[in-house]
Amino acid sequence: MGGSNAAVIENREDFIMPDVKFVEHHGERILLIDFSNDSGKLTVGEAGEEAMQLVRSSGEPHSIRGVLDLSGRPLERGVRETMKKMSRSNGPYMKSVAFVGLGPVLSPFFKGLLFVTRRSNHRVFSTRRDALDWLAKN
Repeated sequence: MGGSNAAVIENREDFIMPDVKFVEHHGERILLIDFSNDSGKLTVGEAGEEAMQLVRSSGEPHSIRGVLDLSGRPLERGVRETMKKMSRSNGPYMKSVAFVGLGPVLSPFFKGLLFVTRRSNHRVFSTRRDALDWLAKN
């Protein structure tokens, strides 16, 4: 990279480029929070804020279906903190939530956590299509 145009990297979160939007799948409106590899234009923090605003402005209690796609993304501190903040803020509005891309280590852990906490409206999936199919039905 050339001299004056080179950016100094202070935080890896700057390179996580999530996207937040509503998508339609099988006729159902689903909130997609895409933290997968280079998916959009926002930092994790910005995406979390945008998702929380969308949920609060778009939903009645227990009315929104959402998918959080972490495919190819390490679960770094910035991502974990944003997920916690979104969970607290969005919880009352979410009808069902699907998680994608947690990987072979986190996926069983997360499934166990969901079982212990009795969150039957949250599921873990291997693919975004499977998650969207489940959300469209639930």
